[in-house]
Amino acid sequence: MRLPRLSSPDATQAPSSIAPQLKLFIKVQLVLLLACDISELICRTILHLKEPYDYPFLSTDQSFWDFMTFAIKSHHFHSLAFFTADPKFPFLYPAPSAVFYQMFFLFGPLSLLLFLTFILVSFTFAALLLHRAMLQRGVSSLQAAAFLGFTLLLSYPMWIDFKQGNIEIGVWLFVALGVWAFCANRGYSAAAC
Repeated sequence: MRLPRLSSPDATQAPSSIAPQLKLFIKVQLVLLLACDISELICRTILHLKEPYDYPFLSTDQSFWDFMTFAIKSHHFHSLAFFTADPKFPFLYPAPSAVFYQMFFLFGPLSLLLFLTFILVSFTFAALLLHRAMLQRGVSSLQAAAFLGFTLLLSYPMWIDFKQGNIEIGVWLFVALGVWAFCANRGYSAAAC
């Protein structure tokens, strides 16, 4: 399966104009950001809700909350106490997520730093691959870089993953690998992901 090329600007457009697909994506991103901001403002000012309903107004009260909640349970991995160690905060993720988190806790005090580094490296690697793909489809390097920077600033999943120490980065990684495997005609690998 080959991905389509982005539309090239026609003769009436300036050579530096953005491809129509990128313009549409940017417009949709801005509308979604506006909807999110309005929703968060209503939650904070009218409904007086606190975290987690006050994003994207990033407070530091509960930074890395998901990751640190699992820290208590990590000491009881492979035992029944895993389920009762912190009854106030049950582990609500699928079982493979616990294994993914536990891999980072094997490194002791460096676990949080390694997890956050993993998130940043994953998104950076994905951005570099997307930049390369955009260049191959005729988008200028400057436009591709601007597009990726804009997308990064408005990437709610990346920011929530980072701020919460959220495990969805692992889910995203497997889905991204599955999409790549599908596009590379590796059906069994895509199905496994």
